[in-house]
Amino acid sequence: VKEDPDQGESMKPVIFLPFTIQH
Repeated sequence: VKEDPDQGESMKPVIFLPFTIQH
């Protein structure tokens, strides 16, 4: 899971953005 830091960081903001807007 910590092999692709770029993918993890990109998924964090991507899920956090829509999650906060929909909430």
